Amino acid sequence: MQTASQARVTDPRRLAGRRYDKVFFGCMVVLLLLIVFVGFARSYYLAGVFRAPLPAPILHIHGALNTSWMLLLVVQAFLVSAKKIKWHMALGIAGFSLAVVMVGVGFVVSANQLHRYAHDPHFDVLSFETIPFLEQVSFAILAAAAFALRKKAAAHKRLILLATIVMMAAAFSRFPVQIGGHEKFAVYAIYLLLGLMVLYDLWSLHRVHGATICGALLILVYLNFAVPIGHTAAWHRFALWMQSFNL
Repeated sequence: MQTASQARVTDPRRLAGRRYDKVFFGCMVVLLLLIVFVGFARSYYLAGVFRAPLPAPILHIHGALNTSWMLLLVVQAFLVSAKKIKWHMALGIAGFSLAVVMVGVGFVVSANQLHRYAHDPHFDVLSFETIPFLEQVSFAILAAAAFALRKKAAAHKRLILLATIVMMAAAFSRFPVQIGGHEKFAVYAIYLLLGLMVLYDLWSLHRVHGATICGALLILVYLNFAVPIGHTAAWHRFALWMQSFNL
């Protein structure tokens, strides 16, 4: 039979590391915000934002929505730290609505890119587009899971963080300094972010949280199978169908 002292040690609510949740998740949100800024500084933020010379108007909407998501995460982290939980939950509904719009616009961006590069002999856009497309699918799954588990704080905040991490490949691939090439740098950088979450779970919970395991596995599948899927005939047929919309 478990003693009272043993229960205090194994109860996640009583683990000493849990007192640092606000610090860790707040720092992770700020880190992701910095990653996005550094990645898109030259082409978007320091180029005038809405005046930036982007190749298609839909990209301005895409950039505004994704920037709003990052800023919303900062606000939400602040509200939790300030113990404004009711405000946090109310704003979370707006956040979920924003995520739905982001996914819809993200798919339009994919279709637009397929159209823009349709006749570029130097860019295999049909094979490449599986990467941003499956990124949107992964984000949608993780964001939906976070919303479904919004009353389970430990799972919710991990899934929100993972949903944001899965979008970091685009930012990492635009970093001014690359190690081992754009694709490898982005993948390894995301591995590092996932590793930080795993290490924090082990330190604070003495185990890896189920949400971290499931979310990280989904991201690993996306990172390792997006490129092979992009070279399949089935994907090419689907990409050609998207391309046919001429968006």
